[in-house]
Amino acid sequence: MIPSATPSGTVYFLSSKNPKGKVVVCVHGIGGGSHQFEALFQDLEAAGFRPLRYDLIGRGYSSEPSDKCYDGAAHVAQLRGLLEHLKLASGDCKVDMVAHSMGGAIAALYNDAYPSHVEAMVLLAPAGLMSGGELASLKVLRGCGCLQGPIRGVLRGGQEGEWRKDFCGSAPDERARASQSVAKMKDVAAANPGAFEGFFQSALQFEYLSGLDAVVRRLGARSGFKQKTMIMWGDRDKAVPFANMRRWKAALTAGAATTGLGSAENVTMVSYKNLAHGFFIERPGEVNRAIIDLLAQPLPAAATS
Repeated sequence: MIPSATPSGTVYFLSSKNPKGKVVVCVHGIGGGSHQFEALFQDLEAAGFRPLRYDLIGRGYSSEPSDKCYDGAAHVAQLRGLLEHLKLASGDCKVDMVAHSMGGAIAALYNDAYPSHVEAMVLLAPAGLMSGGELASLKVLRGCGCLQGPIRGVLRGGQEGEWRKDFCGSAPDERARASQSVAKMKDVAAANPGAFEGFFQSALQFEYLSGLDAVVRRLGARSGFKQKTMIMWGDRDKAVPFANMRRWKAALTAGAATTGLGSAENVTMVSYKNLAHGFFIERPGEVNRAIIDLLAQPLPAAATS
């Protein structure tokens, strides 16, 4: 990982050695890290792409923001600042995005702010359209400051258990990959104890775990004309429940309908049985092939004309 000074602080990232490959930006989730995309990074690079993975503000090895701000705008600004620093945000440079969980909401927000910069979106169990019931405990935490200290302590002590809940694969190789991922999370937490605070403050401040409906509808309106989109989910996901996949499909289709398409023609929905929130880590071969196949497809003629 390479440290880079940006307006959002020091960002740790890893960029491919394929200088002429299509840029694919990988965005991890609220409590994850860029290492979770290691297998995808290698497969994208082998397929000729130029993957880029980075640690979100205050997570992994990236520094906390100087203003302690972890809202949606701060996360979008971090990504934009990194791409500008790497000279990947101007001219004819286009990017594809692969994003997980809260990273999916960040990618959707970035796409909404810079739609001409993004050609493809692959969202892995994205947050953004979660229901009030699914976020009930978080709503209480956000609304009652007196609980935040005790809950912070409970969550910090239970991190490993929460990481393990993201996996439920039963095959030996799936269990092995899950254990390796948890071990890596423990290593990162030991090397940067402040990463927990980045997670906790994002839980308190990031306002788009729900309520992203209008943004997703605009994404749907672009799909089929200017972008291609794939939504992927494990059907036993408890972090961002599988029911959210239907909400994303409905919102994307509603957006496409405003263009006269009637449906999101260039949207692909893929689910994986008996896998949970970390499905792309447990079953990388199958998932990564689907991602690469989508990204390798040309845009529709209407999008390139």
